[in-house]
Amino acid sequence: MSMDAYRWAKSWRGELSAPELAVLLTIADRFNDSEGRAWPSYRTIADDTRLSRRTVIRSMAALSSVGLVEVSHRRDKAGDATSNNYRLPLYRDDSAPVDNPKHPP
Repeated sequence: MSMDAYRWAKSWRGELSAPELAVLLTIADRFNDSEGRAWPSYRTIADDTRLSRRTVIRSMAALSSVGLVEVSHRRDKAGDATSNNYRLPLYRDDSAPVDNPKHPP
């Protein structure tokens, strides 16, 4: 967990809906400073925020469209979808590119 990323997200004063802010705070709460990204699944974000998975997906699209979150879809070795990589470019523009092949198991 990155307290700095969480504080950054909590202090964001741009126009966000309540669900968008909840999703941003969850990504920031799970942001790994040494990796420069977070990788919770939509289901994990939904569980953490008490939002529906669909609302999380819509909120993530809104956050991506304003440049707060960069999303990269990941696949496992079998080619099946797994959790995404999320980068917070306005928090830390030097964080790891989202297509970095190194990721936790």
